[in-house]
Amino acid sequence: EALKLIGGSLVRHGIPVITIDFHGDVIFDGQSTLYGHAPQSGGQGLNPLAIDPATLAGRGLEVKIANEVDRIGRATGRLGYKQASCLRKVITDLYREFGISDTRYFSWRAGYPNLVDIFNRLSLACEEGMEGFDKQTLRECRAKVETLSCNALFRHPWPLTVQGMLAWNMRLDCSQLGREARLLAAETVLDMLFEPARATDRKS
Repeated sequence: EALKLIGGSLVRHGIPVITIDFHGDVIFDGQSTLYGHAPQSGGQGLNPLAIDPATLAGRGLEVKIANEVDRIGRATGRLGYKQASCLRKVITDLYREFGISDTRYFSWRAGYPNLVDIFNRLSLACEEGMEGFDKQTLRECRAKVETLSCNALFRHPWPLTVQGMLAWNMRLDCSQLGREARLLAAETVLDMLFEPARATDRKS
């Protein structure tokens, strides 16, 4: 109840509030709810692989990729060395195929790969093979990614932005998501909120 009172008071005073709701009960006037388990007509969701230009300028694409591999590992259970290496290669290849690189600054606002692209690439590799990785590693890596990519929240074509979430006082209802998806959703939103400022501080 305390969270509802605090959130409602902030909204009434014109202060934007983003709520990550694990149990589906942090509800107050002025919110707009995004249900993580349900397809949204607006076509927006979370994409951990989306890029914030300020963040990328501060830490670089290689660090972004390493962070996402670690984030997926924390959500799905510890990745083995080979699994992490495999996932890192797949994400690196996908960014390159989407035309995204450290030096092509204009590419940072282009389309981004997402978890479904990772799953599809790993599925293809399970059939055709991938240099440097055995089939067991590929299958294990795909199984971990599938626990995330199967969720509607991560399958929308357009990623949510911090500006959009703040403008709508967004409540992200994660109550019907599995543990893995809840963890990834929460970490992704928190990273979107705080990492640009940390990246700017590192540059200065």
